[in-house]
Amino acid sequence: MMQFRDLNQQYQVLKKEIDQAMLNVVASGAFIMGKPVKELEVELAEYVGVKHCISCANGTDALTLALKAWQIGKGDALFVPDFTFFASAEVISLEGAVPIFIDVDDDTYNVDVIDLEEKIIKTMAEGKYVPRVIITVDLFGLPANYTKIRQIYFFHNTCPFCRNISSVSRIKCGPCNHGRTVTKANVKNTAVTEPVISRAYKPPPRAFKSKI
Repeated sequence: MMQFRDLNQQYQVLKKEIDQAMLNVVASGAFIMGKPVKELEVELAEYVGVKHCISCANGTDALTLALKAWQIGKGDALFVPDFTFFASAEVISLEGAVPIFIDVDDDTYNVDVIDLEEKIIKTMAEGKYVPRVIITVDLFGLPANYTKIRQIYFFHNTCPFCRNISSVSRIKCGPCNHGRTVTKANVKNTAVTEPVISRAYKPPPRAFKSKI
């Protein structure tokens, strides 16, 4: 079996700190919402540069919280790569929206930006659903093509994008009057939010050579 990440090696490097932290929790008896949780929220919020951090039970809850904050629901279309953990699409359906699956790049296995824009254009042309969110998934230490993804959502002025990574990660949004959220997908316990973006947003010039 291919080992994608060596958690034991990571543990050995941080063994002293991890063991002491676990012993402190056991000694305090505060296994839920204790002092370490609040400290993590403060430190993570400072680390990623946002004002607030909200702990969640798992990554699915963190993603769901973001979609609820953006009022995602029936009639909305969310774009997600077809090579990802099922929760990336599950949370979309749980909110009553429709997942639109995007092919992935042959080299990185991250979202294919060409297919992404084609699916957005097709969804807009059909008019059945409203494009709302792009959920990207960074894999194997390689980020998605965020330069092109930003160009796509700025051009169409429709889709914020979520970034869902198996580590500490940002979930960002674009020009759709929404805020910014961060999840810690691998540890599965954290979502961070910022104040909303102004409704007075004006899209930049269409410098990106779109397929339209």
